Amino acid sequence: MATRAQSGTFSRALRAVAVDGTTLSIPDEEAVTWRFPKHGGPMPECGHPLLRLVALVECGTRALLGAAFGPDTTGKLSYARRLPPPLDASMVLLADAYDDAYDFLEAVTGTGASFLPRSTRKRRPTVRRPLPDGSYLTTA
Repeated sequence: MATRAQSGTFSRALRAVAVDGTTLSIPDEEAVTWRFPKHGGPMPECGHPLLRLVALVECGTRALLGAAFGPDTTGKLSYARRLPPPLDASMVLLADAYDDAYDFLEAVTGTGASFLPRSTRKRRPTVRRPLPDGSYLTTA
């Protein structure tokens, strides 16, 4: 969707895309709660059922490229694993840091897309080679 003239859509000739998730309250009806359990308290009649939504979007335009959803009892990363098919070698994927994301990132690599996971303060990667812009190359 994006053109190179649009701000925030490309990085070093790669189309920037991101994956992120959220949860949404859905109707508290018997037709829904069999698949989407309620949350919010020790009693089953408390709270609302929640749906987990994970989406792949183009940065800048916010165009939706793919989505996966289901009960929030399944983690965000499980739904993110369903998203790699829309990715290709023209893209760089921005994503949260996941401790158990090796197979997800391996699937992304299989699409030809580059990826840039967000780091955390706990991670101290070894600097392999400093780059002129202040960033550096490292290996996991």
